[in-house]
Amino acid sequence: MEVKPITPTEAINARKDAIPPYVFQAFNELIVEKLSPSNAANIFQHEVLQRILKLCDDKNIAINANMILDRGWLNIEKIYHAEGWKVLYEAPSFDDNFKPHFKPYFHFSKK
Repeated sequence: MEVKPITPTEAINARKDAIPPYVFQAFNELIVEKLSPSNAANIFQHEVLQRILKLCDDKNIAINANMILDRGWLNIEKIYHAEGWKVLYEAPSFDDNFKPHFKPYFHFSKK
């Protein structure tokens, strides 16, 4: 079997298939709850983690925040972009001097 380089579309689709549905459910619920009149929503990372953990707890799925982060399940920007959203993820990098209270967040807006 010949292996060819993956296309961007194939990569996005494969990534989408690797993320459990409850992750998308958490993001979707929070987008709806936080959508402003200008069709934008800011979702803090801790909020989506809490929502995912609650959904998993309700379904008796054993998972924790580290597992979600380690598996890259919050790397959803390109997936939502393909669905018509502009998604920015804001978080301090290792060399940034953000104040300690800065909380990473996702900004969703209509493309």
